[in-house]
Formats: sequence, structure tokens, C-alpha cells
Amino acid sequence: MQHVLHVPAYAALAWAWCWALGAWLRVPAAVAIVACAIASAYGVFDEWHQSFVPGRYASLADVTLDVAGAVLGVWLAAWISSRARIIKPQINTDTHG
Repeated sequence: MQHVLHVPAYAALAWAWCWALGAWLRVPAAVAIVACAIASAYGVFDEWHQSFVPGRYASLADVTLDVAGAVLGVWLAAWISSRARIIKPQINTDTHG
């Protein structure tokens, strides 16, 4: 059951990186790539770290789930961002009202 938690955890991590990087990077593709890379790298290093912890082990399956979660998080951040742009309220410039 713990393996299932990798996807939402890394999706949240990647989404947070998208949100943070959006302040510095103006190209959405760059934000997505960097956020996904950072979250995925964190997953790889976390699994590597676990290989040194007694009673824990590194797992390629966990890394795969971490990367899948990062990709999902970046996709969700992009989707939410695109929806937010579509739903922006229109400014009423009518002065006769």
C-alpha cells in the first residue's frame, strides 16, 4: 500500500516546484521540465539514501512511481494554469453602466 503513496507525494512535490519556479522562469515548458527534473532527482536520491538505512531497500519500482508522480504533478499544474487563464474575469470597461 505504501507504494501507492509515491505518486501523490511526488505529484504534490512537482506541483509545488512548478508554482515556485513560475516566479523565475517565464517559459512554461522550462518550468515543467525543471520541476519534473527536480522532483524526479529527489526520488532517485531518496531511494539511493534508503539503500544505506538498515531495514530499508532501494527499489526501481519506487523510482518509477516517483517519476510518474512528478509527471502527473507537472501535468496537473499545467492543466490548472491553462484553466485559470481561460476563466479569468473580464474587466468591464463600460463607463455607461
